[in-house]
Amino acid sequence: MARSVSGPGSHRRENQKPQIFVKKDGGVVYFWFHPALSPRHVQVLSEKIREHGGTVTDDEKEADMIITDEKHWPTYELKYSQLPKPWVKTTGFIGECIELGRYDPKFPRKQGMGGIPGGRRNGTRTEFTKEDEEHLCDFLARVVPDKESGGRTGNKIYIDLCKRAEATLRSHNG
Repeated sequence: MARSVSGPGSHRRENQKPQIFVKKDGGVVYFWFHPALSPRHVQVLSEKIREHGGTVTDDEKEADMIITDEKHWPTYELKYSQLPKPWVKTTGFIGECIELGRYDPKFPRKQGMGGIPGGRRNGTRTEFTKEDEEHLCDFLARVVPDKESGGRTGNKIYIDLCKRAEATLRSHNG
């Protein structure tokens, strides 16, 4: 009876998970968890990350990806939105990556947004200042990097932006 022999790494063992938390250059993705997450939740997510090739760090500055809860997401997203890294995502991001079998920090999936074309309502509109336009362009380029895929003209993205600003004001005022 012939046995099949294969070299190391030539196939994945049945219990080995796909290594998806790897950057395009082959480097490992470092995750940092916000302290508001429960220790049990962090433990479960950490195991999933490690099973799929990622690393968990205790140093926020070392992280490629910050994982937080819904409550703290707006503050951290605003804090890091103008930087190339880290990306800020909620806990569901890890499961989405595993489900799709790939790591993409640009999740969630882009989708067209509804809304009134051009943001006009009842024929009135407050014009942006030049500085407002620059900040808005930077934000849109980060959140919806591919203009052709849509999503930049609906009201939802602007409502979300306002909620982030309100959350930041609340966190700084008490």
